Amino acid sequence: MTAGTVTVAGSALLVVALGVLIRFGRVTTLIAGVGPDDSPEPSVVDAVGTYTILVGLGTGAMAVLTHTGGATDRLWAAYTAVIVASVVALIVWVNRADDG
Repeated sequence: MTAGTVTVAGSALLVVALGVLIRFGRVTTLIAGVGPDDSPEPSVVDAVGTYTILVGLGTGAMAVLTHTGGATDRLWAAYTAVIVASVVALIVWVNRADDG
């Protein structure tokens, strides 16, 4: 494995671990507000945690594809575009949930 592949794989594991901590209620302060009454709705915590886990798994899959030679620059660009678009959609959804 190249150093880049190991870095991507390690990052994927960290993102999955962070997602599990968020999803199962150990690190809600990462997405909470600044005060004690600013706690997010449980559905928001679940969505952010699940999303983070999925991003970690997707990044892990990209690490495997990079290691096997299947990840082209075009695939990485597409993966990046999907992640950016989904982050924007998640932020919009969370803001709407917070307003409603």
